[in-house]
Amino acid sequence: MQEPKKDCCSKKHICDMMADKDALEAVKAAARDARFICKACGRAAGDPAALCEPVSLDA
Repeated sequence: MQEPKKDCCSKKHICDMMADKDALEAVKAAARDARFICKACGRAAGDPAALCEPVSLDA
C-alpha cells in the first residue's frame, strides 16, 4: 500500500512553485543539473532544499 502524500509546506519547494504559472523560470532553474528526486512528488532538482523528500540520484 502506498503512503499518503504529505502536503508541501515550503514556498521554496518545486511542487509549491508549480502552482504558480508565472514561476516557470524558477522551476527550470531549480531543476537544472538535477542530482536529487523527490520521493513524494517525483520532481527533480539540483538542490535538495528545493524538494519535500529528496533522495540522491547517485544512490
